[in-house]
Amino acid sequence: MAKVLSVVGVGPGISLAVAHRFAREGFAVALISRDLAKVEGYVNDLKAAGIEAGAFEYDSADSASLETALKQVEKQLGPTTVLHYNAASLHKGSLEQETADSLVADFRVNTANIVLAVNTVRGKMVPGEGGILLTGGGLAYMNATDYLSLTLGKAATVTLANLLNKTLKPAGIFVGTITVSGTVRPTAEKHTPDNIAEEFWKLYSDRSTVEVRF
Repeated sequence: MAKVLSVVGVGPGISLAVAHRFAREGFAVALISRDLAKVEGYVNDLKAAGIEAGAFEYDSADSASLETALKQVEKQLGPTTVLHYNAASLHKGSLEQETADSLVADFRVNTANIVLAVNTVRGKMVPGEGGILLTGGGLAYMNATDYLSLTLGKAATVTLANLLNKTLKPAGIFVGTITVSGTVRPTAEKHTPDNIAEEFWKLYSDRSTVEVRF
């Protein structure tokens, strides 16, 4: 049975590039998103390239649906070897615009669901192979007042990566995050999806550094 990369929060940028990069190393790929039609298109492209892949739907506002999706991945493709959490609530919002309810809703997507996802898959990860990879952002260090919620979320991602690493390292599960400090686009000089995906592969393969700022 192939190793399985489960990607939560899928789009045409970083997450899809990570899927292709890990597939080159023999991983089957599970793409998990709230837009099932979109990821089914990505899965068809992966399958056309000879990659074992599956599309799975979840509602980012419903934590239970993420747990269900990850369990479906296990049934269809096998236990998750590497979890790549890429989901984020992306929108502007200042102190005057945000509310307690909006911050809590975003925190669920940006941070809390990571914990749920990790707890769902870690029990069957193989020591020395298991991995948790989190997409971070430079907002964690920028104090961007017009992106209050996302800044809090990305700062929490760095802290959570360190906490998860301390907890899971004894079990042989690697935890790492790439803090992406630039605008991601295919034509960028540095911050292309493919370049970031390569950094994720290096991070996972080396298994010695929790955070890389890229």
